[in-house]
Amino acid sequence: LVPLVVERDRLQAANALLSIAQATAFAVGATAAGILAATAGAGFALAIDAASFAASALLVAGIRPSEQLRSQGTSFLRELREGFREFTAHTWLWTIVLQFTFMLMAWFGAWAVLGPVVANQSLGGASSWGWIAGAQGIGLIAGGALALRVHFRRPMLAATLFCLPSAAVPLLLAGPAPVAAIAAAAFAAGFGFQVFSVLWNTALHTRVAP
Repeated sequence: LVPLVVERDRLQAANALLSIAQATAFAVGATAAGILAATAGAGFALAIDAASFAASALLVAGIRPSEQLRSQGTSFLRELREGFREFTAHTWLWTIVLQFTFMLMAWFGAWAVLGPVVANQSLGGASSWGWIAGAQGIGLIAGGALALRVHFRRPMLAATLFCLPSAAVPLLLAGPAPVAAIAAAAFAAGFGFQVFSVLWNTALHTRVAP
């Protein structure tokens, strides 16, 4: 949808603004949800969540995108083959997808499973993990702010390199290191992931045939 409502030369800025808004919403939303669930109950929090989806649908309904290119008289299987040919035609595209197939499996295992367990057993409990997760959220916002202003000559090389700091988080959890050190690594990981996200989406919008 983004390239259908934003001019080509403004796509990176648009993707950066979307990333900043999403990261901010995740941080504020998680805090608000925790407070709501603790004070008014999980059912009320879920009702507010449902209402937010309704509000989102109303906002999206007001978007007027430009006309989308469509294939005439082709079958689903033919479109699938054409899409796969386009996918494999870009080395940067399929190699990064392959890379993230393994990278995200390791990352989410460490972040979503190992991290909270280590925090509960060795770092003082949920509050410590809250500081670490909060640091990642701030990193996401900061990464979006950088991507809003900086353009890279080789964007996908830069995007991939920005993901390297994320390796520090599982390494520091292995010790485990002090909370402050893990939080600093989580900030760097969030920063790098957000820069990657903006550059990746912009590359998809500008370098892959519609």
